[in-house]
Amino acid sequence: MADLREVQLDGLIAPTHHYGALSFGNKASMRHAGALSKPRAAAHQALDKMAHVMRLGVTQCVLPPLLRPDLDFLRGCGFEGDAAAIMQACAHDDPHLLSLAQSCAFTWTANCATVIPSTDSNDRKCHFVPANLLTTPHRALEGHARYQMLNAIFKDNDQFIIHEPLPMTPALADEGAANHHRCYNPQTEDFAHIFVHSSAHGMPKNLRPQKYPGRQSKEAQISVSRLGHIKKGHSLLITQEPRAIDAGAFHNDVVFAGCNTHILLHEQALIDQQHFISAVESLVPDMHIRVVSKRDLSLDEAVSCYLFNGQFLSTDNGIHLLLPQQCQAKRPKRVVDQLLKDDFIQAVDYLDLSQSMMGGGGPACLRLRIPLLSEEIDALPQSIVLTEDKLQQLKQWVDAHFRDELSTDDLADPQLYSESKTALDALTQLLGTSSLYAFQA
Repeated sequence: MADLREVQLDGLIAPTHHYGALSFGNKASMRHAGALSKPRAAAHQALDKMAHVMRLGVTQCVLPPLLRPDLDFLRGCGFEGDAAAIMQACAHDDPHLLSLAQSCAFTWTANCATVIPSTDSNDRKCHFVPANLLTTPHRALEGHARYQMLNAIFKDNDQFIIHEPLPMTPALADEGAANHHRCYNPQTEDFAHIFVHSSAHGMPKNLRPQKYPGRQSKEAQISVSRLGHIKKGHSLLITQEPRAIDAGAFHNDVVFAGCNTHILLHEQALIDQQHFISAVESLVPDMHIRVVSKRDLSLDEAVSCYLFNGQFLSTDNGIHLLLPQQCQAKRPKRVVDQLLKDDFIQAVDYLDLSQSMMGGGGPACLRLRIPLLSEEIDALPQSIVLTEDKLQQLKQWVDAHFRDELSTDDLADPQLYSESKTALDALTQLLGTSSLYAFQA
């Protein structure tokens, strides 16, 4: 039987961590517009979560941040000169463009790509399809840069194939793994890839959200499935419930979670939800699907506490669930306690991820799941695999290079750009990776 294990790839917080409120439909992002951020605390909170995963015996890897601001983007907008001149001119003439260029939303690595493991692919390769993220202008700047970084990190092309993001057309809007879920039965090796979309050619108006935009196209997910060579009959294309999107579930992973044979979803997560459950159960035997009713937790409550954005981990001691502290409120905790009582999960931990949560990202947002065979895990560059020693080095790196606080006014400070370059240069030396950033050339 295939020894397939799920590696967790988390994005490191950037020195420019701030709240630009650029994500329309993400209620937490919108609510904290312009709030004073704490980059050092944010980085430590994310590292503490990674340490928790590592100590549970799960392989934990780190993904370096992108450099911000994106000066190539600003030069393309007509700004000229060195970094200081460009930042100051943009702050004066069009501060919104500077906010886009300074976005640190790449922290939420679940949007980085969709991963198709080699066991599920006709060509027996592990495929990464970086997301184009074109429905939000700040995230649309990430796709090609992430493609380049993933190519630099996963150099063993005999086992890993890194595709370019899908073409930048609205018909192929792709938000990555935040709208993708893989079911898997380790005993039978049956699997299913669940692709949840919110737009499609010819989609009836009543299936479209009215308040906030749908971000994921069906056509993009069909293309991802095709690029990943998913074996025929193992992909399910499902429509997200528009009421969930209008309630603030801008990605499906705000109302849908799980791992292997376990799925936890909100009663109002999907269109024709019973058909979906039957389809999954026909592909993967012995599924355990738990539906949380709107009486036990409303959509608004689910979006507020991010219960369904918890990080499900398959460990030697069963399913371990990592949740934000917000889930300790009375009603979500009652749901979690019932999951424990029913043995749906075996353990839960509540973590302080307040800095990420203020921007609209919970535990699952911060990581990309990569199911790999043991020999593929061995082929991972050890530079990105978290160890206790590397964890301490990363914490020291954060303390040496991150500011305690950052305001939106600081985004125009050329010194911040200089500090970020110094920090990222030091990071590549710490990780022992080759040059990942253009300025290092």
